[in-house]
Amino acid sequence: MKPLELISNKAVWNVDALKGSSNRNNYDEIKYIEENHTDQISINLKNKNLQNLLKHAVKSTGFYEPYKSYNSIEDFPVINKIVIRDNYEDFLSKEFINFPKFKVSTSGSTGTPFTAFQNKNKRIRNLSDTIYFSEKAGFKILINLTYF
Repeated sequence: MKPLELISNKAVWNVDALKGSSNRNNYDEIKYIEENHTDQISINLKNKNLQNLLKHAVKSTGFYEPYKSYNSIEDFPVINKIVIRDNYEDFLSKEFINFPKFKVSTSGSTGTPFTAFQNKNKRIRNLSDTIYFSEKAGFKILINLTYF
């Protein structure tokens, strides 16, 4: 990494630290889980995250409310974009109706375009995912990247 790129990379993480390290904390958790996937702590983190998501889904969405007495993820139906589109309102979390949301969309390059909403925490988690997995491919934050 060139000196200017190194400084820029460090600056991004320093700004994040000044804002409470939400990106760094998510990045560190993702990295730990991915690099220690058989470790008991990693397994516990994944299970905790999954349980939190399932509890949130049955508590706050119309679509998943009928599954409130679930025992495991196997009790939930397999869904796809068509199911979500056909039941869009039922997938919206009641807990986030009045909170700011970020609209995200797919281009439809592999099918029909799809739009969903993310809250601030999901947006941060998604950015942290992108940073981690981009680094696995050799890319660092703020380094020039050319697409062909």
